[in-house]
Amino acid sequence: MAEERWLKLGGDDKLFKIGGISALLYVGLSVVGNLMHTAMPPTPAGALETIAGSGSWKIAHVILTSTYFFIVPMLIAVAATFKEGSTIMRIAVPMILVCAAVGIVQISTHLTIFHHLAHKYVAATDPMVKANILLLYETFWPFNVALEVAHLLVIYSLIIAIGFAMVHGAFPKWVAWAGIIGGAVAVAGIIIGEIILSGSGGLMGDRIFGFSLLPVMVWLLAVGVILLKR
Repeated sequence: MAEERWLKLGGDDKLFKIGGISALLYVGLSVVGNLMHTAMPPTPAGALETIAGSGSWKIAHVILTSTYFFIVPMLIAVAATFKEGSTIMRIAVPMILVCAAVGIVQISTHLTIFHHLAHKYVAATDPMVKANILLLYETFWPFNVALEVAHLLVIYSLIIAIGFAMVHGAFPKWVAWAGIIGGAVAVAGIIIGEIILSGSGGLMGDRIFGFSLLPVMVWLLAVGVILLKR
């Protein structure tokens, strides 16, 4: 029944296809970027040395930055599937657009500020210079993490809301529930991995957060495929 409603849905086929391609590109680039991302040691000195020694640091963050340019077209296409419009989508799309802008700024600091500090740190021979660079890193890094956690929490919370909107929309019910569950798991993952375990050191928090994103990726894949088949 859900598929029949979907197939009879009117709208701009080009918009749906752009949205579908954008969703699939978002998933593919996210996976590639995160796989290329270097694991970060818990100590500031170790982190700076790791950044400076990583051959994939720049390209990984360019790829991750590019993902934000694909999530909004996908959401606009999803919003267009609601014949009578959706209050949730009218709120979610602009809010996620703002969050995407914050995400681009946040990831750009890895390409600029932290990359620059890392190379200055490994090149320095004066202990005082090294200490000053470490101080700068320890000053800026918490703000970077705060930006990351804040904008991702909003995005994943809105995905939960979008899932609830989809329950009464043209998508199959299982896709709607995949969004609800995926968003909830991602919210839990970032709270546990990036907040609760943030002071414990090690890679456990990053791994928990990484694995918690898998259900969201499944939802994005499903949405992308369905939009392309429209």
